Amino acid sequence: MTTFVHTSDWQLGMTRRFLRHGADDRYAAARTDAIRAIGAVARETGAEFVVVAGDVFESNQVGRRVILQALEALRSVPVPVYLLPANHDPLTRASVYTAPVFTDHCPDHVHVVTTDDPIQVTPEVELVGAPWPAKRLAANPLHAVLDRLEPAAGIYRIALAHGAMDGPVEFPDSAAAINYNDVRSALLDKRIHYLALGDRHSYTLVGGDERIVYSGTPEVTAFRDPDPGYVNVVRLGPDGARSEKRRVGTWHFLESGFEISSRADADDCVRQIEALPDKPRTVLRLHLAGVVDLGLAALLQARFSHWEDLFAALEVDVARLHTAVPDDDPLWERFGGFAAKTVASLRDTVAAGGPDAETARDALLLLLAVTTDAAAMATPPPRNREAAP
Repeated sequence: MTTFVHTSDWQLGMTRRFLRHGADDRYAAARTDAIRAIGAVARETGAEFVVVAGDVFESNQVGRRVILQALEALRSVPVPVYLLPANHDPLTRASVYTAPVFTDHCPDHVHVVTTDDPIQVTPEVELVGAPWPAKRLAANPLHAVLDRLEPAAGIYRIALAHGAMDGPVEFPDSAAAINYNDVRSALLDKRIHYLALGDRHSYTLVGGDERIVYSGTPEVTAFRDPDPGYVNVVRLGPDGARSEKRRVGTWHFLESGFEISSRADADDCVRQIEALPDKPRTVLRLHLAGVVDLGLAALLQARFSHWEDLFAALEVDVARLHTAVPDDDPLWERFGGFAAKTVASLRDTVAAGGPDAETARDALLLLLAVTTDAAAMATPPPRNREAAP
C-alpha cells in the first residue's frame, strides 16, 4: 500500500483585477498558503510524496517574488514533490523551471518532471509524466507515453498528465484532449494504476473512476468551477486506488439570486447575505429581480455600498429589478425650487423609457440618498466594473 497527494493547477502568480481593497494581495497569498496546507495534508495522512499535475505557475513570465515565495512554501512540504510543466508553464526556452531564480533556490526534495522517462519515486512506485514542451500542442503527450509502456510488474505506476478528457467530462475549450478509452485500456492491462490529471479546476472522478481523477485547483478561480478547493489523497494497493478529497481552499466565489417585491423580501435578502461567513475571502455575485418603490430601492443601494466594503468583490445584477416611480409618492414632497424641477425632469425621463431611463432612475436614487437622513443611503455601485469570471 502506498499513499500520496495529488494536486494541480496552482497557477501561482494569477491576478484577479476585480478584487478590491487589497483583496487581490490576500488572494495571491492564499494560493501560496495552499502549498503549506497541502504539506499539512501529506503529514496528516502519511503520504510518501506529492504530485502536481501541471500549471504550477500562471505563466513562464511570473515575477521573481512569486517564484521565491512558492519555493519557500515548498520547503515546508515534508515529502518529495513532483511538478509537471503544462500549458501555462511549458518547457520552452523561456521556461520558469530553467530560470536561475528557480534553479538556484529550488529545495532538494522538489523535482521538475522534464521528460517522460519513468521516475522511481519509492521502491514500489514509479511515476511517468507527460510534460508539455509548448503552450499549444496538436496531441496530448500522454498518448505517446501510454503507447510505449509495458504492463507494470511488481510496482505501482502513476501517470501524471494535463489536459482535457474527451470522454465523460469533456472540456472542449482546452487543447490536446486525452482519449478516455486509451486511458481505460492502459488501466485494464496494468500499464498504469492511477492517472493524476490537471486542467479541470473542479475535483472530478472521471466516469466515477477513482483511478482517473482531476484534483482541481486548491483555490477557486472562477464562478464556473463547481467543486474547487480540494486535493486528492490517493491510496494505492492490491485492490486498486482509493481517492479521498481533502479541502485546503479558503476562498469562495458565490452566486445568489433573490426575487424582491416587498420590504420583507428585501429583509430576507439582507439577512442571508449578512450571515455569509468570511466575507473578506468571498467574491459575491448577486442577481436581483422584482419591482420595488424608490425608498426600498435606495435602501438596497445602501446595502450594496456597505457590502462592497466587506466582501473581496461584489457584483450586483439589477437588470431585472425594476423601480416604480409613482406620481403620488410622498418622497417627492421634500423637493422644492430648482430641485423640484430637476426631479420632474428625471421622472419624465424614467416614464419615457429609452436609453436614458436607467441613468435617470439612478440619479433619482442619488437625490433621495443626499436628502434623506442616514448615512444609510449611498451612490449606486458602478455598472461598468470589470466582471468576475
